Amino acid sequence: MLRNLKTPLKSIAVLSFVLLAAPFIKPDTALAGGFKSSCRSAMLQEGGAWLTAVCAQTDGAVTRSRLRISDHIANRNGVLAWGGGGFTSSCRAISFVNGEKLLAQCGNGRGGWRSTAIILNDKISNQDGVLAVDR
Repeated sequence: MLRNLKTPLKSIAVLSFVLLAAPFIKPDTALAGGFKSSCRSAMLQEGGAWLTAVCAQTDGAVTRSRLRISDHIANRNGVLAWGGGGFTSSCRAISFVNGEKLLAQCGNGRGGWRSTAIILNDKISNQDGVLAVDR
């Protein structure tokens, strides 16, 4: 009879943990990228520093959202990379392709320029109508 209680007790323990942890989970933390699937009219503004889009909310409404991507993307020796920021100060010819791909020519630190790209859709999510970067 005690054997049969193990599974219900485990379920209760897991459920209790989830309920206790729920208040500590940050709702603004982006989890999966993929903003392109629920946002439209995405474009870069202000020299590529900002991404704007019209994004769906969970209640079905849509809202314009804006994210300063230059705070999250860096130029590392001519290669665009997530983390850090400030790529717009050392990159030129910044463009946006297919609503998800950022293209640029970035300084390589040795006086030259390198063509590089980064997929914004990989790390930017729509969080109930707000563009957010995955942590």
